[in-house]
Amino acid sequence: MKHIVFSFILIALLFCSCGNNTTKSEITAEMAYEGISNYCHNTYDWSVAEENPSIMYVEMGEETDSAYQVIFRSYTGSFVNFYVDKASGTTRMEEYVPTLDVRNEAGTIDLFDYIKKENKNNTHMKSFKSTTFSSVYPIVSSATLFMHTLELVV
Repeated sequence: MKHIVFSFILIALLFCSCGNNTTKSEITAEMAYEGISNYCHNTYDWSVAEENPSIMYVEMGEETDSAYQVIFRSYTGSFVNFYVDKASGTTRMEEYVPTLDVRNEAGTIDLFDYIKKENKNNTHMKSFKSTTFSSVYPIVSSATLFMHTLELVV
């Protein structure tokens, strides 16, 4: 009888802990800006902008039915245009150097990799808790439930 109860509990725990309830939904303008800003602060050196913050920035560009444009301006005067797909979060990057009038495709990123992440110069324990603990919380709560059930059965 105990084996049947344990088997049932384990199966229930497996189904309860496998989903993490984070689905990729339509991207908002705020999400696009946040993700690209986080990406830029992690990827590019912002130390040169400490004395003159206006030489480097991230701003929203145009919006179409399917994408948001977010623009990063480097201290060199070049731009990186990020085109964020509203449905998938896939982001196409295009570099533009106005002095040479040159445009180059610069690859793609997944916006969801950069949403709710602190930049590398501003990491706090609060962000660690929210990103790390929340991703394992269903497993922790399921394990706790399992241990309490074992105490009751035994």
